[in-house]
Amino acid sequence: MGLFGRSNADKIADNVREQAKFILLQLNGIDEVFCRDGGAMLHNVQELSLYLQRITQMHNAMQVELDKLSAIQQSRVVLPWFNGKLYDLYTWNFSYQMVMNKIKQEIDKL
Repeated sequence: MGLFGRSNADKIADNVREQAKFILLQLNGIDEVFCRDGGAMLHNVQELSLYLQRITQMHNAMQVELDKLSAIQQSRVVLPWFNGKLYDLYTWNFSYQMVMNKIKQEIDKL
């Protein structure tokens, strides 16, 4: 924390947390489509593509923000996950990549 309020790093971490929440909302949307339709289908591929596009754009924006932080500052960032827990950035990114790989595998079945 800065002498007269929140530091720039704190503000960046807050932005990154909000971006992570947005990504989780999009992933929830994909999950709803999969549950509704039984997976990726030709009739829902456009809907899934829109979700993935928003996720990719937000994840790229997250990276831009994170690049403004030092490695030590990044190690202090905690982000929300589906289970309501907060995870460090590295664990969150690993979980994110696993979910994205599962989604890609499902779409690749088409």
